[in-house]
Amino acid sequence: MNTPVILIIDKDKEYIDILSAKLKGSNTRIETAFDGENGLEKAQQLKPALIVLEVKLPKLDGMAVLSRLKEDPELKNIYVILMSAFGDMETYATDRAYAKDMGADDYFLKTNAD
Repeated sequence: MNTPVILIIDKDKEYIDILSAKLKGSNTRIETAFDGENGLEKAQQLKPALIVLEVKLPKLDGMAVLSRLKEDPELKNIYVILMSAFGDMETYATDRAYAKDMGADDYFLKTNAD
């Protein structure tokens, strides 16, 4: 049986390390990308079970990556969690609704990930 892949796409290596440590031991393989273009390429190659995707990314932002994932018949059913370090609890509901409208399965503020 193949080990499910989780792809974390974030420009912040320190945050990727924290998230990877939290997921360690979950019987998954963790893969990473530090910009949107590379993340999209890895998604196409790996067909991960889950993508944890930062909104603010170099080269191609997270919303553009999400849009391209959902347009691709081979990738559209991948579970995607969008995350952001920006925003606050006052705008959280609006930001989360927008992310879900764009096709994200969930959305969280990085401050909520600890």
